[in-house]
Order: sequence, then structure tokens, then C-alpha cells
Amino acid sequence: MLLVAGTIFAQTWRLGAPPMPSNRRMRHAISHLVAMELARANRTGARVLDLGSGWGGLARRLAAEHPEIPVVGVERALIPLLWSVLMQRLRGPANARFVYRDVLTPPAECGPAQAGPTVLVAYLAPDHMARLGRALLERTGPNETVLVSAAFALHGYEPDRVETLTDLYRTRVYLYRGL
Repeated sequence: MLLVAGTIFAQTWRLGAPPMPSNRRMRHAISHLVAMELARANRTGARVLDLGSGWGGLARRLAAEHPEIPVVGVERALIPLLWSVLMQRLRGPANARFVYRDVLTPPAECGPAQAGPTVLVAYLAPDHMARLGRALLERTGPNETVLVSAAFALHGYEPDRVETLTDLYRTRVYLYRGL
């Protein structure tokens, strides 16, 4: 147990943020926005990327709600990633996958960017959101990418929708289209 705690502490120090599970209200709001965006998009070739998927609960929920769409959890913290893989293998769903990658490196499992719409889900620390914003700004050309971000806005972009939750912190969930 001490080894696990030490590993989590070391990776928190290295990555600059601890693995933070989302609360029930946040998962519900994110799930609702993802479902809404998938309903309005051409689902052919669609996929969902959970950037910084942590312990994997949200990615598994989204995969269960959308069994025809691949959901990939992207995580750099080893212990939460291993937990996510274990839970996916024990409980499913089959369309969920978890990969060890930096959130700015698209997993090969998702196919080429032009294959269909991508819904990004992020509950990342402010400095990681700033890196994500810079990476998205550097991209060129038309894009069908949608971002649903919990708690932290994406610097350099105006959200298309903001939902304020009724939790203790009045957390905001942001929706960005056409990134």
C-alpha cells in the first residue's frame, strides 16, 4: 500500500496534478453534453476521448451509454491507469479502452482525425488546460472536434455553452464546438 501511495505522490509531483475523480453531478452534466453533441453529429466514425481519464469511471460510463462509439481514456498516471484497465476488463464495456499517453498525443486507437467527429472530455488542472488550448490553436483547417471541460475554461476560446452545477463549488462545465 505504501508503494501505491508513493507512486501516486511521485506521479502527482511529476505531472503537476493529482488524479481527481469527478463527482456524480459533474459526471451527469458531462454525460448529458456528450450525448447531446453525439446526437447532433454524424455518428459515423465518431469517438470520445477522455483526456486525463484518471480512475476511468467517466470513460466507462460514457462507453456504456454509447456502446456503438469507441471511448478512449488517455492517462499518464500509472496507478489510476492500471485501475482503469482492470475495471474495464472486469466490468466492461467492450468499447472502452485506456492508453498511457500525454493528453496532447492522440492515441492511434482513435483512427485518423478526418474519420468523424471527436468529442474530447477533460477535467484537467488549469496549466494542462492552457497546454490543451495552445495545442488546439496550433491546428489548422476545419474540424469537427467538440470539447466538454469540467471546472476549467479553455484559454483562447469562447464556450458555446456553460452549465453551472448545484454542487458545493458551483462547478462549471464548458462546451466548445468546432475546435
